[in-house]
Amino acid sequence: MVAYYVIINILFLLIFWSDKQRAIAAHRRISEVKLLALSSLAGNMTMFIAQKYLRHKCQKWQFNAKLLLLSFAQTAILVWLSYRLLIQ
Repeated sequence: MVAYYVIINILFLLIFWSDKQRAIAAHRRISEVKLLALSSLAGNMTMFIAQKYLRHKCQKWQFNAKLLLLSFAQTAILVWLSYRLLIQ
């Protein structure tokens, strides 16, 4: 499980960095839907960290709103699963 998160987060950082390089070079970009989907698999904290250090997609409020909603949804699901598995 730990290896999965390490690998998927490294992959995500490489893809996010690649999108930034494509933006700089004015080439075809990776869609926001794909970035958000991968972020949901990798964990959204990686996306927030990548945004800060790569300075990429920080000013797009629509993207950030979707990312924040995804984070809230994942947190709600984790709380619900924890309740179901640990208490019941």
